[in-house]
Amino acid sequence: MRAAKVDQGQPEIVKILRSYGLSVASTAGVGGGFPDIVVAFGNKTWCFEIKQPGEKVNPLQEKFRRSWAGHYAVVETAEQVLRCVGWRV
Repeated sequence: MRAAKVDQGQPEIVKILRSYGLSVASTAGVGGGFPDIVVAFGNKTWCFEIKQPGEKVNPLQEKFRRSWAGHYAVVETAEQVLRCVGWRV
């Protein structure tokens, strides 16, 4: 079994989000296009795919995005995540 690839900025993003009191699950190892992190705040949950600037989602990630009925976004920074969940930054 291959080790899960964690995007370069993910550890720092997770650290920042948790410092704001958000619940964060790292899901990079799930595979099949499933997003890198799942974030909960209040009674809502979001899925986030973390990318480096200019990096695009792959076909499996795009397939997941199209099939997901819940909150989903592709982000590069913790600030983008905070804005998506309604945190004023």
